[in-house]
Amino acid sequence: MLNFKEVELSDINRLGEYLKYQEFRTCDFTAGAIYMWRDYFYSEFAIHKDMLIFKVAYPTRGTSFSYPIGKGSTDEAMKAIEEYTRANGLELKFCTLPEKAMEYVKFRYGDKCHFITSRDWYDYLYNAESLKTFKGKKYHGQRNHVNRFKREYPNHKYHRITQENLGRVVEAFDKYFVPSDDASSSELKEARRAREYLNYFLSFNHLGGFIEVDGEVIAFALGEVVKDTLFVHVERAVTDYHGSYQMIVSEFAKDYATDGVIYINREEDVGDPGLRKSKLSYKPIRLLEKYCAHIELFE
Repeated sequence: MLNFKEVELSDINRLGEYLKYQEFRTCDFTAGAIYMWRDYFYSEFAIHKDMLIFKVAYPTRGTSFSYPIGKGSTDEAMKAIEEYTRANGLELKFCTLPEKAMEYVKFRYGDKCHFITSRDWYDYLYNAESLKTFKGKKYHGQRNHVNRFKREYPNHKYHRITQENLGRVVEAFDKYFVPSDDASSSELKEARRAREYLNYFLSFNHLGGFIEVDGEVIAFALGEVVKDTLFVHVERAVTDYHGSYQMIVSEFAKDYATDGVIYINREEDVGDPGLRKSKLSYKPIRLLEKYCAHIELFE
């Protein structure tokens, strides 16, 4: 029987050893995203025969399970999930299934499975080289922003975030990126998640970079690499500095999209119109669809 436990700070590096087997390029199977969203989804995990399985409370869907990840048998892990749901009187549901995983579930359960999806949760996948340079006609807008930034702030500098300079980035976050008291609940929660990840991302061996102007930190990004994809979990810039967002996108890509990294995942827009417009402006090569599935196995 599966034995689930809550996701805690001390678990993240261990989970990463299983998540490196993911082939989907979706952010839901990354250690950073799992850590940041663990409280929102009440995330728990179990290890079964070298396979990692998550149990979450998915909004409007109730208790759901992730697609198993690891070096073991997917079939064995799925059997374990079925036994767990049967023993605990739960419906068999899966969440955030990438397309490849959905095909497996469809094959396994046939007409007993029913899928739903939401555009709000699709990940944006980009060509890494394109975000490094913004070459070509379709990127003329981003390129113009970068060139203006370089003209107006010729003494700007980009640095990797290290333990020695982390405090400067934390100070900048608290100065510039904490929402006002009248912000929405979702904005406040998202900021808390980002701030917490900033505190601990180095202990996960994750990646960070920032841009300074006249000694002031005005933009930063945090993420991780899984196989051929750089995942950007947090990105902030002071918009008073024209082109600061385009600059951190480009500099972070130049720094970390190397050694076989050919894609960048900048995650979903959660249905926010402004965020959707921004993510589309960087010209994704693909939107990575995700599905939830309800299996009528015990009915």
